[in-house]
Amino acid sequence: MNRRDSLQTVLRDTLVAAKTSAGERVYLGRVRPFDPDSSSDIPPAICVYVPAMEYKLKGIGPNRNYNEDLTFTLELWAKIDPGRLRDPKRIDELQERAINTITQQAIKALFSSDTFLQCFDLPPDVRIVFGMDLVTENRVGAAIAEFTGTRMRVNMLEPSETGTVYDDLKQIWVDTDITDVDPDVDLPMTDPDFPDLAQDIPDLDA
Repeated sequence: MNRRDSLQTVLRDTLVAAKTSAGERVYLGRVRPFDPDSSSDIPPAICVYVPAMEYKLKGIGPNRNYNEDLTFTLELWAKIDPGRLRDPKRIDELQERAINTITQQAIKALFSSDTFLQCFDLPPDVRIVFGMDLVTENRVGAAIAEFTGTRMRVNMLEPSETGTVYDDLKQIWVDTDITDVDPDVDLPMTDPDFPDLAQDIPDLDA
C-alpha cells in the first residue's frame, strides 16, 4: 500500500471510529453515493480526497533526501431540505449549524488521533471554507477543509514499492587497456608534474 492509499485509510478509519454525525458515511476518492446538485437532502457525510503529493529536494550528493508535502481534502456534507422544516425561513441558520457541527467533529477527531498525527512530522495546516464550492464559488451544503502535512527525509521511491534498494554512491577505479594506437600520434611520455612517470612506462619497441 502506497502512502497516498495509506493516508486515505487512516482518515476513513479515524473518522468512522470517532462516531461523528456522519457515522459510517465516510467515502474515499470520487466515490459518492449522492448527487449534491440533485439531492435536496443529504445526511451528514464526509468525502476524503488525497489529490496532491509534492516532493522538495533537501541536501546534495548521497546525503540528499526529500520532504514530502501531502495535500488532502475533506468535503463535510450536511444538506437540509427546506421542505422538511416547520419554518423554512430558518434554512440558512440550520444549514450553517449542521455544517459547523460535522466540521468541528471531524477536525477534533483527526487532531485527537495519534495514528493520524503520526502520518506527519509536523501537524498539518488547515484551511476551511464554509458553504461554498471552491471551483464554482456556488453555495453548497458542505464545508471544504484543505489540509497540508509534511513528512521529512523520505525517499521518493521506497524499497517496498520498487523492490530495489538504492545504496549510497561509491567511487570506483577502472583500468583500460589501449590496444589500437595510431602510430602517427605522438603520445607524451612524460608529465611536467610527474617527471619520473616515463620510467614506469615500458618501451613498446624493445
